Formats: sequence, C-alpha cells, structure tokens
Amino acid sequence: MPSRRLYSKDVFDLGQFFNLSHDMLCIASMDGYFQLVNRAFEDTLGYNTDELLAKPFLEFVHPDDIESTLREMENLAGGAPTLAFENRYRCADGNYKRLRWIAYPKAEDSLIYAVARDMSERDRLIDRLRTISPIDGLTGLATRSVFDRQLTKEWNREQRFHQPLTVALVDADQFGDYNAEHGHTAGDEAIRAIASVLRKHFHNAGDLVARIDGDKFGLLLPGESKEAVSVAAENARAEIERLDIPHPLEKSAPRVTVSIGISTAIPADGMEAAGLLRQARTAVQSAKDDGRNRVAVHSG
Repeated sequence: MPSRRLYSKDVFDLGQFFNLSHDMLCIASMDGYFQLVNRAFEDTLGYNTDELLAKPFLEFVHPDDIESTLREMENLAGGAPTLAFENRYRCADGNYKRLRWIAYPKAEDSLIYAVARDMSERDRLIDRLRTISPIDGLTGLATRSVFDRQLTKEWNREQRFHQPLTVALVDADQFGDYNAEHGHTAGDEAIRAIASVLRKHFHNAGDLVARIDGDKFGLLLPGESKEAVSVAAENARAEIERLDIPHPLEKSAPRVTVSIGISTAIPADGMEAAGLLRQARTAVQSAKDDGRNRVAVHSG
C-alpha cells in the first residue's frame, strides 16, 4: 500500500474551492454591500465583480422582493441564520433569476457568509410540468393547460347556444410576503385550503376550478350569470377570510385573503375568449387597487 503523504495547510489554496464552486458564494457586510463574490456570481448574473461590489446589493433585488429581503437582513443582524430564503436578482441583461439563500452572520465582524443557488432551472421544470399535467399535484385541481383548453372549448360551445360564459380569477393577496415570512410548507397548506373552499362553492355541472399559477386560480363557469357567480364568489371570499390563516404582513387584514375578478360575456362573432380573460384580470387588479380582500366585476 502507498504510504500516506501529509501536506501542510499552507499549501492548500482554499480560494480554488471558492472560485470553482458552481454555487454562488459571497461575503457581505451588514451595511448592505458585497465584500467578496466568486465567479459563479459573474456567470449567473452577468456582471463583473467590480459592478457587484460597487452597489448596495438591494439595487439588484426585484422591487417586489425588497421588503422581504430587508426583513431577512434584520434577522441576520439579530444573529439568526438564513436557511432557505428566496428572492429575485436582476441580471445584466435585465431579466431576473430566482436565488435560494443560506446565510450565516458573524456578528463580531458585521459580516454575512452566504451561499446562493440559481433556481431558474427548477422553475422552468415546474412550469413545464404544469403545462403537460392535467392535475395540479398540490391541490388536485385542474392545471393551467386544462383551463386554457377548456376556455376555448366552452367559448365555442356557448357561442353556438348563445349562452353566457363567466370567468373568475382568484388571486391570494400579498402571498409572496406570506411565503417569505412563513416558508413554502405553510404556503402550500394555505393554497390547499383556498383550493378546498373554491371547490366547495363552484361545483355545478360544467364548472371548472383550476390552479393557473402558484397563488392564482381560474374558474370557468358556463351558462351562469355574473350575478350568480358574484354571490358564490363573495361567499367563497368570506369563507377563506374566516379560515383565519395568520398573515401579519397583510395590511388590509392580519390573515390570508383573496381578491376575485369576474367577467361575463355571451360569445359572438368578432369576440375572443382571450378578451374575456383580460377583462377578468382587469377586475382582479381593480379589487386589489381598492384594498384587496374583495370581489370586483368587470363592468363592460
């Protein structure tokens, strides 16, 4: 057997590990600047090291993620490590990538030692699975691909029979903040609870309830008037609020709530199903602009 050769630690170049890592390694100061980044930062985000060190790292964070990032910084300043925090960073080409962070503070030096991993490939895989699977694995509802196909099918059917078609979109309020504060496990439980309420209130023959994005749901309600759907939607909204799932960061109410937008049309020549969907999105945004936790009906 060959004899073991012992090396002095002086010959080890630990910087090689730092720069050869595919994960994004960095040391940051508590005042909000990167002090040292490895090559994976440059490769992932497209900036050179000087550009990354020159600006507060919050300038690279997606505007919608700044508040949750600041809260995470406060936790680190208080000595609590970050074990699975996600936010989006702007790349040199203007696009954003979702990063997952593990970070440990060193309070005596006011430094943070952190590892980030690019989750873009995971997100693309999840999106791909959602497009090809008919059933959402978390909620058991239909997926976005089913919703899109059924929207076209019902639009054509109601056009033939000159009957109304209603689309309702349901959006969990401030849910990015909820996930950041409570974690994705709690977020998944909240999404399942919302899905259960929607399934309970929209169960007529022909109704379709789908999860069309992470915290968004789409409802297709053929042959139903906007008045009937509005009543059912308000009942669902109120029951979701009564679930009393704590959400202290929600300004309108300290619990998980939803905003719902409704649009109804009798399909006719010259109209498109996509237009009905756009109107429902406009109604959701109106509900959010008016304070969230409410139902809005498109008035067109």
